[in-house]
Amino acid sequence: LLARLQELDRLRGDFVDRVSEDLRDPLTVVRGVAQTLAMHGDRLPDEQRVVMLERLTIQSRELSSTLESLLDFSRAQVGRIDPRPEPTDLLELLSVPLAGSKIEVRVEGRPVVIVDRELVRRAVELLRRATLDTPRGLEVRRRGSTVTVDVQLVEVSGLQGGFARTLAEQLLVAGGASSERLPDGLRLILPLAPDGGSR
Repeated sequence: LLARLQELDRLRGDFVDRVSEDLRDPLTVVRGVAQTLAMHGDRLPDEQRVVMLERLTIQSRELSSTLESLLDFSRAQVGRIDPRPEPTDLLELLSVPLAGSKIEVRVEGRPVVIVDRELVRRAVELLRRATLDTPRGLEVRRRGSTVTVDVQLVEVSGLQGGFARTLAEQLLVAGGASSERLPDGLRLILPLAPDGGSR
């Protein structure tokens, strides 16, 4: 429990750094473009105005996606003081957040993991709605007393993908699991049930 709390503190520190960095840039662009259009818009050529409006639209969309991710995380934390890890069928756990996505889950048997099912589902849902690379699917592997799920993201450096990964890491740790960053995504590490973790 102490190790989990320390990891959460570290992740929250990383998250604050990322928020300040990733929100500052698009806000600066939006403010600058809006001020330029307000002060000089009537004197700018039509082509330049169109380019600036497109840039404003793109940056606004990025900010909207980021704020939605922040709200998702806040909703996941509301009313949750202590995680409630319990034996959970991994395929059932993944089926809810992946419903309707046509993402294939490749796994042998029916592993049973010990996690807070709601928090882990929210983490996977956050990744799916952000930039989950659908064609590659999810690869599930048994490794000692854990099961790993490698989740590839289309763009981990982008605002939405980066926030999704950062927030998902916090939800996973809070839910009794852990994660490991991959160059193109995130590895979910879920503890198997003591009986060998299969149904």
